Amino acid sequence: MNRRQKKTLKFLVLLVAALAILLAAVSAVKRHKAQEEEAAAAASSEENTVTDSEAEYSALTYSNSTATLSFALNEEGSWYWVDDPEFPLDETYIIKLVNTITGLQPQQTITGGDALEDYGLDAPAMTITAAPPEGEPLTMYLGNQVSGDSGSYYLYIDGDDTTIYVVEGTLASELSQGIYDMMSLPELPLISEESFDSITVQGAVETVLTAAAEKTAVDSGDSSSSSAGQSEEITVTWHSGGADVTDNDTVRSLVSAIRTLSLERCVDYKPSGAAVSLCGFDEPAATVTALYRDDNGAEQTLTLAVGGTTLEGGSRYVRVNDDTTIYSIAEDKLSAVLTAADSGLTA
Repeated sequence: MNRRQKKTLKFLVLLVAALAILLAAVSAVKRHKAQEEEAAAAASSEENTVTDSEAEYSALTYSNSTATLSFALNEEGSWYWVDDPEFPLDETYIIKLVNTITGLQPQQTITGGDALEDYGLDAPAMTITAAPPEGEPLTMYLGNQVSGDSGSYYLYIDGDDTTIYVVEGTLASELSQGIYDMMSLPELPLISEESFDSITVQGAVETVLTAAAEKTAVDSGDSSSSSAGQSEEITVTWHSGGADVTDNDTVRSLVSAIRTLSLERCVDYKPSGAAVSLCGFDEPAATVTALYRDDNGAEQTLTLAVGGTTLEGGSRYVRVNDDTTIYSIAEDKLSAVLTAADSGLTA
């Protein structure tokens, strides 16, 4: 390599080094600017909140047009309904509510506006108080819906009635929940047909069905399997009054319905005697008693009492086993039960 080539190489090396330093400097400036913008955005977001996003609460009380409900955290850190700690509360509703009120951001902030009554805040439609483990509680009031915007509400915070906020309707929707909407419903068993011993439906007439499960060997088509490619198939035969009713349409619908029953909602958690009568349980439209075996082969009983039609229509009041709570099930899911209770087995 001659002197000129060495000089050129040295120049290129210095040029590459200078470019690398310049690139590093530009990257550092961009990174610093991005960090400043991120910090400014975070600060702006924090300043533009109605509530403290870092706040923690251990008690909540809210009122809507129908009820006042109070909740608190127990020693295990789970939420419970203060009026009845034994109530099977699905705490995900309360956790969601807490998440909504922390760091609540306004869509609009109104200062020096009209009087509270112009926003429906002189007599708020909804109120919520959230209390931290220590310190002052937070109380917020929701007034009217924003005119022309059915999804937003006016809100103000106790102690600062000179500032009105417009917030999205999520908070109002969650505060509209009743206690029965938050109930964790019991799950009814999913019963395989071969697990049934008998089904009895009692109403205007009584229908008793007994089940017999029989295992038969069938060719599985797989020569590698045991027993020379054979597997077992379970066939269930249903009888009533000595007759084989396996193919009866009402029987097929009845068995299918009972196998997959599920509760729709809670109607009355601890009903009075008057409520029990009004819901039709003095003389149920149908009472179903299903004897079956669980996965361990133990004998089990499912009892379902079907009362009258709910006030809203489309569903029936029901009670399950020894549970005194009144639930509802969609009427179309009980049509086979009601048919059997009213007229027995039909062709």
